[in-house]
Amino acid sequence: DIANIFFSPSGEPFRGGDKDDYAVALWFAKADANKDGALSKEEFRADAMRFLAVVDINKDGKVDAAEVKNYEERIAPEVLARSFDSPETDGKKGPVDVQPHGDTRLGNVKTEQSDGQNRQGAGFFSFLDEPEPLTAADMDFNNKITREEWLAAANRRFGRLDPEATGAIRFKDLPKT
Repeated sequence: DIANIFFSPSGEPFRGGDKDDYAVALWFAKADANKDGALSKEEFRADAMRFLAVVDINKDGKVDAAEVKNYEERIAPEVLARSFDSPETDGKKGPVDVQPHGDTRLGNVKTEQSDGQNRQGAGFFSFLDEPEPLTAADMDFNNKITREEWLAAANRRFGRLDPEATGAIRFKDLPKT
């Protein structure tokens, strides 16, 4: 059942059972370290770094191709899946995505939401349409995700979920999955 799966903005899968909370709530509660009902940028980045440590099997501070393969095959096999917008999903659409547009150089960025159609991999289960969140952070395309690249990706993702630049992400303001 794909109804209670959520991929955090960093790509960590949360799989809730029928009697579990909404999977997004499971992630939010884990990431909200001070339990104040809002994720600060620091909490968001700390959550991203916590998950990077899970994926970084050899603990060398970066994620290489073998560790990406482990993530895709063992931790989050959904990232390799076909599009979830198909007859096999009974017409269910993925969640909306928060997409930036505007002139980022001037800080004039607005967001719009896509309708979630034809999303693939982790994107179907997430706020952000990133089919493979780990490799999406590899900005120099060298098949290694460094700590710096991972934190830069966390910053971008935070900005997409905090489009008004309030400095906090509140559960009630998150897109519905």
